[in-house]
Amino acid sequence: MKKTLYKILSLLFLVISPFLLLHAQISPPGLGKAKTASWSAIGLKRQLDSTGTKEALTYLGLGTKSTPDDSNPFHKQAIFVLNHEVYHKFAKNQQYSYALSYRRQNVYDADAPYHGE
Repeated sequence: MKKTLYKILSLLFLVISPFLLLHAQISPPGLGKAKTASWSAIGLKRQLDSTGTKEALTYLGLGTKSTPDDSNPFHKQAIFVLNHEVYHKFAKNQQYSYALSYRRQNVYDADAPYHGE
């Protein structure tokens, strides 16, 4: 009994552990009325100095959404995001950052056939 429980818990840990290290946002806010949405992003984080006090993060994201009538999350482009942030850590628990961001969000009519406004 103990051996079986140990095997089940080990298997469960192996299945769940890769997902514990990932953090994700399901979809970006403000996409309007839709049944489903998708959000994909890819980024690059790098150190800017040898002491590790300055870092830069750049990411590119694309959000798509369905219409209110269907559930295809790739039906219409919803938002495009290009973001660059620079962080400076000046104390153990303190840092400041500044960012440049470009966002383009498409807005669609509320009634079918949902053409772009």
